[in-house]
Amino acid sequence: MIKITESPRDGMQSFSRIISLSDKIEYLNLLMHVGFDVVDVGSFVSESAVPQMADTEKLIDNISVDSDTQLSVLVGNARYAERAVLSDKIHFINYPFAISETFLQKNLRSDFQKSYAEIDTILNLCDKYHKQAVVTLSMAFGNPYGDAFSEDVLFQHIEQLRSRGLRFIPLADTTAEADWSLINELMAAVVLTFPDVEFNLHLHTLPEDIPAKLNAAFYGGCRNFDSVLGGIGGCPMSGKSLTANVDTLKLVAWADETGISHNLNLEKLEEASRFAKRIFV
Repeated sequence: MIKITESPRDGMQSFSRIISLSDKIEYLNLLMHVGFDVVDVGSFVSESAVPQMADTEKLIDNISVDSDTQLSVLVGNARYAERAVLSDKIHFINYPFAISETFLQKNLRSDFQKSYAEIDTILNLCDKYHKQAVVTLSMAFGNPYGDAFSEDVLFQHIEQLRSRGLRFIPLADTTAEADWSLINELMAAVVLTFPDVEFNLHLHTLPEDIPAKLNAAFYGGCRNFDSVLGGIGGCPMSGKSLTANVDTLKLVAWADETGISHNLNLEKLEEASRFAKRIFV
């Protein structure tokens, strides 16, 4: 059995045309009944930097939560987290850390010291408001900026987060640096070394490489995956050309062909997919 997080937030944030709030509401409410474990609905970040996310609070106010699917949002710093924790509908507060200081500067205008201070404040806020803090480790499989990268570097940051009480840590290949063998090697290593932590894979990749990379992660021990209907998205702050997310339909096809179970309602998934094709044009 695998868990699946659908991330319309990651798809929308890189989309040049501003999608209407009414379309976002209708789309998100369709996704809430597909059977995803989590839907990553939006970001609390600078509206000038990511204008697509300016209506996140209004969107959340209009999302139906009459299913078992939980909501996640991304926050750019503790100040934004102060707003995000006020919503009763939100379960996960996700801070996008990175093991590359170059990327932290590009994405958040931050560095390791400042980001760990932000994480500590966000953890306190989540504890106060009964939310689950999530810290994504971007550039977890290498980076194109020349920053130090190794298994030891990755482990050091995981241990920093683990020591703060985090037990769910997504690993992101933000600029598609890893081949399937590195994904398998690192995933197997972190699962073995940190057995009390659940790891999620947030993968950006060329479509033709999806099955091999999913196999590599799964047989390395990963049971929790991010995806985006249509495979759209990519980080607009990386300074690199956007590399798409894993298409949810390809993830489901891989799971079905491999005999791996999931909780998705395929009829509802197809309905949401048809709507996605209407708005992402």
